[in-house]
Amino acid sequence: MLQFFGLSGRQGMMLKAIAWFSLFCLTLALSLACSRLAVLPPAPIQDSGAGGLDRSGGKLAIGTNLNSVNDWSTEVPFLDAFKSARVWIPQCVNGETGCRGEWDTGEVDKLDLDEQGWVKSLPAPADAPEYTRVRTILFGGSGKFPEGRYVVLYDGEGTIEYVYDATKDEAASKPGRDVIDTHFANDGEGIH
Repeated sequence: MLQFFGLSGRQGMMLKAIAWFSLFCLTLALSLACSRLAVLPPAPIQDSGAGGLDRSGGKLAIGTNLNSVNDWSTEVPFLDAFKSARVWIPQCVNGETGCRGEWDTGEVDKLDLDEQGWVKSLPAPADAPEYTRVRTILFGGSGKFPEGRYVVLYDGEGTIEYVYDATKDEAASKPGRDVIDTHFANDGEGIH
């Protein structure tokens, strides 16, 4: 005899059928809800000509089970790629006054940053800190990132260099807005 919640016979079978049907409906509802949220990630920004850049085709996607947010992760969880960038690395170049040519001068505590963590200024080569430039890494070591055109927005004056997997499009760039083209080089360096 069938025993379901202490019921037997026809009542137990009916209750069991209702329970299975409810579970099926819940599973179906969750599957449909998730399928509407899980869409393709936004396409890289495409240049639409004189009118600026066009973000068409991008829809929000839902993600789960992401690794920690860092530059070497294979996931790209944000539209703002800089949210995954490495912390600033203070550097100097051989030949500059007081420079030992180290990859990281270890002076991150001496960086002049604003409240959002952006570099406000750099010291002159003759000033006390050894560093004269800062570097960060985007998409480094992951070996994968969305190729295409990216826009770097900034305030102020200075020189921004893009090396390894990115090149600046001088014709499309203007003060305060650099346009860079990225190409995956399969060397794990990313964008510096």
